[in-house]
Amino acid sequence: MKTLARYALCFAASVLVYAPGMVRGQIINPYRYAAPSAGYLINEDFEGTGYDNSNENGWVEVSGNVLEDQTTYKAKGSQALELSISGGASGEVYATFTSGTTMYAFARFYFVTHNSAAAMGIIALRNSTTTMAALLVDGTEALPTTQVKIFANGSAGSASATRLSTATWYYAWIKFVSGGECYVAVSASSTRPTADGGGNVYLTKTAASGSVDRIRLAHQGTSISGTTIIDNVLVSSAEIGNNPEP
Repeated sequence: MKTLARYALCFAASVLVYAPGMVRGQIINPYRYAAPSAGYLINEDFEGTGYDNSNENGWVEVSGNVLEDQTTYKAKGSQALELSISGGASGEVYATFTSGTTMYAFARFYFVTHNSAAAMGIIALRNSTTTMAALLVDGTEALPTTQVKIFANGSAGSASATRLSTATWYYAWIKFVSGGECYVAVSASSTRPTADGGGNVYLTKTAASGSVDRIRLAHQGTSISGTTIIDNVLVSSAEIGNNPEP
């Protein structure tokens, strides 16, 4: 009898749970939309059907070349997000979180192909009108190897000493602090670098004063083609260190 009661309770919970992107009345695992783990404001690994982030506001697809369930390339698990540009149409999504003047982001990314004639944004912390801190691909180059830049206070900084390549999963960390020094760090290892060069990227730039309330993931820009994969996205008001993937 206790077992039957437990099943009945679980079934009732699954029926009553409703989240953005669901069809009303759809039965889902109620734990899929649980509170963010480890204090993360966003914790998205793109597993399962559609987006599965625990941020209550969900993801918004800004432009259409987006595959959130692709299975060919993934950093962890069985799925990751694919963003591409084809025929002038780019791939871009964003998710919102509680606004803050100091914020940290982490993600894994992988260049499948990339041919650029302009700087391309990949991962950005921003508000509804302004990108406050972002990781950019250098617009003067095309893969198989390319430098990257940090974007803050309305412009891009100097290019990295290290060149990134296709067919490699990278770890990326971004820090935004209002009116203070931001950083972009990229490595092929899970240890966050603190110096630029030697296979790692570490770039800093002073940000404008303001706040951020969303993370944007994009393969976007002028005269650009190609495909970028993104996986394991985290956002936190506390600094994100080494080996952060849940």
